[in-house]
Amino acid sequence: MNKDNRNAIIIGLLVTIAFMSVGYALLSTKIDNKELTTSLSSKKNRDVRITTISSVETVGNANDIKSYISGEREVTVFPEVLESGDSVTYTINVVNNSSERVTLESIDISKYTDYVVYTIGNISAGDKIDPNESRMFTFTVSYNDSFVGDAIPDIGEIKVRLNFDK
Repeated sequence: MNKDNRNAIIIGLLVTIAFMSVGYALLSTKIDNKELTTSLSSKKNRDVRITTISSVETVGNANDIKSYISGEREVTVFPEVLESGDSVTYTINVVNNSSERVTLESIDISKYTDYVVYTIGNISAGDKIDPNESRMFTFTVSYNDSFVGDAIPDIGEIKVRLNFDK
């Protein structure tokens, strides 16, 4: 091997070692116990998810235009309720596949209007779901009989999101 090739290899190795040292220094950060605990506890809740949604009952002239699971813990529905007595009830199944008991902190509903009433059945904030347990609950959209107005606009999309403890 000639002297120039040997020097090029040595310089290349030194540059590689320098880049690796700088990269290690930049990427190595101290993780405290609080960060590790937060990371681990957040991970357990990744296995809590909605598995099914079905329109089980329409009353009056109500319709379920469209409904689907839009996230691990979220459903999107497009109900149509236009007159007194109309309602659409959805049955939703949530499963806890994690190894820890989880607590439902809240249920968020994306849209509130004066002409419909929302009802959640068989689940509420504070409920606990054990490991490998599933829970069926209902979400009902009903025409608000006390609504006073001329025309009822299209409800559009409603999102229902379950928020579990971390």
